[in-house]
Amino acid sequence: MLPAVSRVGFMVAACLGGGAAQPVERSTIPHDCANDNLPYQLINTGTTIELHSWDWATGERSVHWKLQQANHPNVTRVNACGIDPEDNIAYCIVYRNGGYLGRLDKNGIAYVARTPGGEFSVSASFDENGTFWATTRDEIWKLKAPHKLNGWSKPPADLPELDVVGKTSIMHGADNVAWQGHIVSVHRGKVILTDLSDKNLETWEAKPNPADPMSGIFGGAYLYSGSLYFSANGGKGVYRIEPDLKLRTFIGTRVGASFDTNNNDGLNCIFTESPDEVGRIKDAGFHTSMLGASIVILSLLGHLMNSVGAP
Repeated sequence: MLPAVSRVGFMVAACLGGGAAQPVERSTIPHDCANDNLPYQLINTGTTIELHSWDWATGERSVHWKLQQANHPNVTRVNACGIDPEDNIAYCIVYRNGGYLGRLDKNGIAYVARTPGGEFSVSASFDENGTFWATTRDEIWKLKAPHKLNGWSKPPADLPELDVVGKTSIMHGADNVAWQGHIVSVHRGKVILTDLSDKNLETWEAKPNPADPMSGIFGGAYLYSGSLYFSANGGKGVYRIEPDLKLRTFIGTRVGASFDTNNNDGLNCIFTESPDEVGRIKDAGFHTSMLGASIVILSLLGHLMNSVGAP
């Protein structure tokens, strides 16, 4: 005979479907975006799902947390990530016998929505208004205000679904940025833009004017206070991309080192200064200080020479 507590638990489990765990609400730890301008990459190793940050100057990385794949046996892929500026939480597309939008932290995954047709995506970002945008090979999806949705330990049957915005004529790259009413991505060195205000979702390739040589798959995309950055897989560098929407051109500048990885996606706090911008400000301050010091030294030398030469 089962103890009283065990009997009650067994009876409740049986009523809920043979002991299957039911979805429960789950909270998620936000990023400290007031003090965090780190570029992150979410990486799938096959046995773990990991969040890394890295130094653009050196390419060296640090592991912030790991989720063991064994603790999420139905999850086979995670990609298409971004940090929502409304709640500072990381969101990604998670494939668990179908596609879902989930919140992620060091403790696990909270499911908030499902993807159209259960499809997967590897390319996504948040715009400055907190709308989540994702692209597939030929579609664009969006979800407004995901921060207002409940997060669940497993997907309930009545999750809301991302909206299909429409189809595009050119395939976007492995990650994107939602910027000034456009979806922007880099694919094998080509900068691809889609005009979200156009009912036909006009998609076009910007021409370099000029650009440092770019090649390969660009699996990480970052929006920093209106500036666009893309990291190339295989350790091929980080690039600042400056599109001109009128001329349909772009300036591409290599600004840092990326690390050698492939199964990854980029995310960051979007209202912070980029490591590139912070570095340039520091360099400008350093050079200004050096210039000021040189002027002072020359002035002192001038006074000294005058004093020596005076009768």
